[in-house]
Amino acid sequence: MLKVIFQKRKFVFLLSLFMNLIGTAFSIDPDLTLVTSSSTIKNGDAVFPPSYAFGQLLQKSGYLFKPETELYLHTYYALVFHAMTPYYRVQRNDCSCSLATATILLNTIQHIQSNHHVDKPVTQNEVLEMVNNPLWDAATADNGPGVATLEQFGQFLREMFSVYKIEGVAVDVIEVKDKSEETRQHIHQDLLDLANETCVTTLLALNFDDRWFINCLDEMGHISPVGGYDPLTNHVLVLDVDRGWTGPYWITEETVLNGINTIDTDPATLKTSYRGYIRIRLEDCAYTNNE
Repeated sequence: MLKVIFQKRKFVFLLSLFMNLIGTAFSIDPDLTLVTSSSTIKNGDAVFPPSYAFGQLLQKSGYLFKPETELYLHTYYALVFHAMTPYYRVQRNDCSCSLATATILLNTIQHIQSNHHVDKPVTQNEVLEMVNNPLWDAATADNGPGVATLEQFGQFLREMFSVYKIEGVAVDVIEVKDKSEETRQHIHQDLLDLANETCVTTLLALNFDDRWFINCLDEMGHISPVGGYDPLTNHVLVLDVDRGWTGPYWITEETVLNGINTIDTDPATLKTSYRGYIRIRLEDCAYTNNE
């Protein structure tokens, strides 16, 4: 079994290197890989980025990509996907998944609120400079500890939206402490809101244990945004910012619950807290399927 897992991970890693080489042709930032050549992708008319091609390769290999991605991309359920993928970038080091996710969310919201027009996407380095929080700087530095808790990540997001003067957004930190039916219903409703057919009203970012999502052997806390939800198959599209290992992938709602209903330990204080997810609610419905 371990040999099979290793072979799959080696295969995925080699594919990722290949697709990242292709992705450099689409880059507008020299230090970060941009995974689409268009900043005005609209539903039903997508210019498929390297991440999409990578996902198709994974789908054909039988690794994690389960639903028919192309069919999904041409439905109204894919509004979040088309708003977010122009800004889908890799994390700048092994400790900066929170920063990469925050930057993706910021650019996505600016894209939505500016009616699909962003002159120059914000980079991860620019976000750190603007927020100017020593805790986030230290957490995302090379060999840093990463963010301590989901609550801390939520606070960094609020600070980021404040300094960038993003209005009409609410950041909810949701720790998932059990697998009760009530918890399942709350998560399911947030995923349904993500798949709003009329406009983008909700964005989600997951804080999870990697072992549940990509079959890694050691516990590893991670953060990545949700790029879509297919209510017909109950699958969640994770735009994993650690594309050195995976790339985007589909997982079931049950897998999402298993991964986010886990315990995180603050390396500085050794205090424990539950993982979960961030829900960002948008007041204005600016990005619609009529655009």
